[in-house]
Amino acid sequence: MENQNSLPTVIGTLDGPIALNEEIAVEFAPIGIGHSLCVELVQFAVTNAEDPPVTTTYAINSIGLQPELLTQDPNGEFQHDWDWYKPERPSYLGITDGRCACTTLCVCVSAYAHARLIFPSPVTVAMGETVTITVWGRRLNWMSACGPCPPCLTCGRTELTAEELASATDQVYVVD
Repeated sequence: MENQNSLPTVIGTLDGPIALNEEIAVEFAPIGIGHSLCVELVQFAVTNAEDPPVTTTYAINSIGLQPELLTQDPNGEFQHDWDWYKPERPSYLGITDGRCACTTLCVCVSAYAHARLIFPSPVTVAMGETVTITVWGRRLNWMSACGPCPPCLTCGRTELTAEELASATDQVYVVD
């Protein structure tokens, strides 16, 4: 296993406008082996368009991890869905001023499956402003078996978009 897979770091930028509470995702690409993905730090910083630019870090209000699951729709067809979003309380995760010391925010990720960290934007980001999102993670428990067997029913889960399913690199995006 490559060392960079043990301690994933995702740094991504988004340009405004972004509405207050609009969902933002940090997607972790598949690495080909089952494991536990734990998030240890999340930072949300906005840089304005002033000269000189000023960067402000904001506290995140809620956060959750979603693994990709293979599910079955009512017609018997299989599809790739995100597991349900289960937001965690900031106080439980140790979210402080702009950072999340999320030592307990973990999810089991199947081999060849994606995972994503998802949270609502804590502020409105205006046109011309840029958000920088930094996420540090840790992968543990290599060769874990994850997910239900046989696959469970879709039951209101969100199907991965074609772009999410095809992604082979980590990415940051606004959820449509």
